[in-house]
Amino acid sequence: MNAIHSSSSSSNGNGIGSGSRSRSSSSSSSSSSSSSSSSSSSSSSCCCSSTVLVVVVVVVIVVVVVVVIVVVVAVVVVVVVVVVVVVVVVVVVVVVIVVPVVVVVVVIVVVVVVL
Repeated sequence: MNAIHSSSSSSNGNGIGSGSRSRSSSSSSSSSSSSSSSSSSSSSSCCCSSTVLVVVVVVVIVVVVVVVIVVVVAVVVVVVVVVVVVVVVVVVVVVVIVVPVVVVVVVIVVVVVVL
C-alpha cells in the first residue's frame, strides 16, 4: 500500500509522472530554440537579399553612368568631326574657287591698266 501511494504521488492525476513533464519541457525548449534559429536564418537571408539588392542597384547606376559618358563622348567626337569637315570644305572652296577668281580678276585689271 505504501508502494502504491508513493507511485501515485509521483503522478499528477492523469497517470503522467514528473518524468514526462520534464520531457515535455525539454521538447518545448528545443522547439523554441529551433524557432529562434529559423528566425535568425531568415534574418540573415533578409540581410543577404538586401546586400544583393544594393549590389544590383550600384551596378545599374555604374552601367548607366558609363553609358551616359560614352554617349556624351560620341556626340563630342561627332561634333568635332563635323566642324573639321566644314572647315576643310571651306578652305578647299576658298582655294579652288576664290583664289583662281582673284587671280583672273587681277590679271584682267593689270591687262586693262597696261593697255
